[in-house]
Amino acid sequence: MSANGKTNRRWLKTLSRKIDFGREKVYFLYCPVSNRVKIGKTRGVVSDRVNQIASTSSTGDKHILLFYMQDFVGGCEKTLHEKFIIQREHGEWFKQSGILEEFINNVLDEENGFFIELKDSLSEVIIVNKICKRKS
Repeated sequence: MSANGKTNRRWLKTLSRKIDFGREKVYFLYCPVSNRVKIGKTRGVVSDRVNQIASTSSTGDKHILLFYMQDFVGGCEKTLHEKFIIQREHGEWFKQSGILEEFINNVLDEENGFFIELKDSLSEVIIVNKICKRKS
C-alpha cells in the first residue's frame, strides 16, 4: 500500500464499480470539520461522488462516507430529509446530532441492501448489510 493512499482509492473504485449494478444509492457523507452530514443519492460510482464533493469542499477536510443500496431510493432519501428537517442546515446537509447518529448506528436494519463505511480518507472499508425500510 502506498503512503499517499492511491492504492486504497484504486481498490475502493474497483470495489464500488463491482457493487454499482446501475442502481441508485442513498448515502450519508460526514464532514467532521463542520460536524454536518449530507444525505444524498446517486446512480454513479459512490467513490466518484465522494471525490466530487471533496474537491468542492472549502475546508479540505476528511469525510466519512456511509452508503447503502436498495430499491426505494427516491422515497427513502425524501423520507430521511423529512425525518431530520429540524437538523437541516443547507440543502442536503444536516447538523450532526444524537438523533441522526442514533439513526445511522441503530435504526438501519441488517436485512437487505448494502452498506459501506469509509474512514480516514478512504483508507479503511467495512462492509455490513443495512437498508432503509420503505414507509408503510
